[in-house]
Amino acid sequence: MCTKPFVRTLEFLWQEGHTAHATPEEAEKEALQMINIYEKFAYDHSNNVFFDCYQRVYMRTDESGQRQLVWQTYLCL
Repeated sequence: MCTKPFVRTLEFLWQEGHTAHATPEEAEKEALQMINIYEKFAYDHSNNVFFDCYQRVYMRTDESGQRQLVWQTYLCL
């Protein structure tokens, strides 16, 4: 019996990123930086960059040991 390779040629591929930040300013700065990187990487398809700045959903422990909600971003190309 001969095995056949499983090659995914008909699917599309994307890249996405999720980040968490202490302030909305940090979240926005990171998102804009990633959008610029995406545009350099795939300029012809840069209109397909999706960005969403989630409000405060998840928590982390801050420098003082208190649990704080974080600002999240989601980017997809």
